[in-house]
Amino acid sequence: MKKSIQILNTSIQCYFSATMLGYSVVIIGGIGLFIALAQQVHQHGELWFDTAILTLLSEHRTLVLDEFFLWITWAGSKFFLLPLSMAIIGILIYRRHYPEAILMGIGFGGASLINLALKVLIVRERPLLFLPLEEYGGFAFPSGHTAQITAFALSAFLIIHRLHPRWQWPTAILLIILVLCVSTSRLYLQVHYPSDILGGFLVALVWIFSIDALIHIINQSEHYPTEKEGNNT
Repeated sequence: MKKSIQILNTSIQCYFSATMLGYSVVIIGGIGLFIALAQQVHQHGELWFDTAILTLLSEHRTLVLDEFFLWITWAGSKFFLLPLSMAIIGILIYRRHYPEAILMGIGFGGASLINLALKVLIVRERPLLFLPLEEYGGFAFPSGHTAQITAFALSAFLIIHRLHPRWQWPTAILLIILVLCVSTSRLYLQVHYPSDILGGFLVALVWIFSIDALIHIINQSEHYPTEKEGNNT
């Protein structure tokens, strides 16, 4: 039994180490990319692809697309995502999936707050290249809608991956489509530069992976099988 526990411990350690390595690459890489992007935004204002993409979208406006993207952008707002996240958290707590509830709560809420702080710190004005379909106050970088929908989608995928793995890939496809639609809506409405969208995505990516890594570490320390436990069985 002692040898079996040792083998199991080694396997768990290898899996945990590989998982943490992957998380570290994403987190460190995401932070590096965000810092580089923020520096470019601060120094140059518009990036080389910002104007080109907004111009392209402005040339393809239609009444149907106007209504579609106005509705889609609402689906990425806190007015929709916050109640939805709270409902999911309530269900997870009721079913005693506490780590997953923490991931959704701290993941979504934290990403939103961090994004607001970064907006005030970086102070980038919204684009004025074309007439926006809706008026929005506040600063542009990073995109709040993109950070919110990405944080929600990543949290939801990780939760499904753990609790219902057979549904993870169909869920992933739907969530990717949702993130792309909401992000595109912010560009179509002319209220964000493409670099704002990229910044919001990186904020959510780094934050969600950081929270999930911390949850992994806590779970590892609580459930790691020891030799003493093996000898008592």
